[in-house]
Amino acid sequence: MKRVVALLVATLALAACGKEGPPVPPEQRLPQVISDLTGAVEGRHVVLSWTNPSKRADQSRLPDLTTLRIYRREES
Repeated sequence: MKRVVALLVATLALAACGKEGPPVPPEQRLPQVISDLTGAVEGRHVVLSWTNPSKRADQSRLPDLTTLRIYRREES
């Protein structure tokens, strides 16, 4: 039974290696650079504001952004 399962897994892995065709460069999936970023300090908070880009860096259409991540790094 173990041999049958191993053979089945190996067959599926080899069959799913990719599709034939000429190599293509990876997509540039980054959004365009934000040009209207503003920030303000309100008490102990920093409030950021900007307009979400509608295109990617390669000028292709960017679907509506649903998640944005802001990272903070403290420096001495």
